Amino acid sequence: TEGINIIGGYYLGGNYWADYTGNDTDGDVLGNESLPYNSSGEIQTGGDYLPLAVPVATITSPRETEQCPRGPINITGYAWDPDDFDYYTLEYREFGNATWTEFAHVTTGPVVNGLLASWDISALDCGNYRIRLRTYDSAGNMAEDEISVFAVGCTIMGEISDTIKTA
Repeated sequence: TEGINIIGGYYLGGNYWADYTGNDTDGDVLGNESLPYNSSGEIQTGGDYLPLAVPVATITSPRETEQCPRGPINITGYAWDPDDFDYYTLEYREFGNATWTEFAHVTTGPVVNGLLASWDISALDCGNYRIRLRTYDSAGNMAEDEISVFAVGCTIMGEISDTIKTA
């Protein structure tokens, strides 16, 4: 079911388990490995088929069809890990350019449905850009979310895709 779950994923469902070690392989913040999760044998019958996978990286704004004013754009969402948060980064790159430019590196704490950073697009040319959020835990696990935008006084057009990678 679509909707924002308790850790910022785009689908409702799941439970948070501190010891779940499976990964989200399709970007919905629900684990896809080691299913059903049985809490080290503590769940005798069945198990959790929708365990929540962390860390979490989700950009909720900007979204497609919004207007980009010249100046700062607030980037909001989730950069979170309940037990082991280390830091998150925000980067951008112009389409056709493989080099990412970091505009935020935050170590002060996780963000849950809030302001991740402000990105000033005043000096950028109007064009297609990618924004990337990466959340890291202290074990080196990383969650990633990207959004495509058309920047500088233009309509934002884009899509969001998620991937989880494990160190």
